[in-house]
Amino acid sequence: MFEDDEPVPVPRTVRDRRVTIAGAAGIAAGVLIVVALVAPRNPLFNVVGVLGVLASPGPVVGLMLAGAGSSSRLAQRALSAWLTSYVLLLVAFVLAAVLGLVSSSLSIVAAYLALPAALALVIAGPLAGVLLLRERDLPGWRRYAPFGLALSLGLAMLPGIGVPLPSPLLILLLPIMLAIAGAALLTLEREPVGPADTLG
Repeated sequence: MFEDDEPVPVPRTVRDRRVTIAGAAGIAAGVLIVVALVAPRNPLFNVVGVLGVLASPGPVVGLMLAGAGSSSRLAQRALSAWLTSYVLLLVAFVLAAVLGLVSSSLSIVAAYLALPAALALVIAGPLAGVLLLRERDLPGWRRYAPFGLALSLGLAMLPGIGVPLPSPLLILLLPIMLAIAGAALLTLEREPVGPADTLG
């Protein structure tokens, strides 16, 4: 009889292609939003900006797909609340744009519906970022990306709830952090994540 070999540690890595797609969506969103912000105002660049905004939840979706915060029920709930408020906010803005083609009053009603989602986003995002930072599920510099993204989203929401930004340039933090969060997800596939598994 031969004794079994010792278990060989195998780093558990993220191999879900959907995480890669979500990361790419974050980078694309950041680039498109920057183009829309710095380019001359015309319908074409308005469409570019809308596409960037619609792709912007990608990093948050990618965090959920990658299992970030899976060791903490509170972190999971905060991440789910972050994504839910984000999606509801986008739905409200799309409704406002569509209804604005029919009636300006309907567009205003839809815009007011976005206010609770914006407030929830300002609260849930940073909370999820802090909890993910504490859990250390993401390796290296990547653990700071969710918190940075959440703060930049919160800053971007401030003018919508009546709080002016100290500097208009701060709005550029959002596309920058979208790209950084997307890069964190793209490079996550090639890095160990969480405790190692073993092969017997």
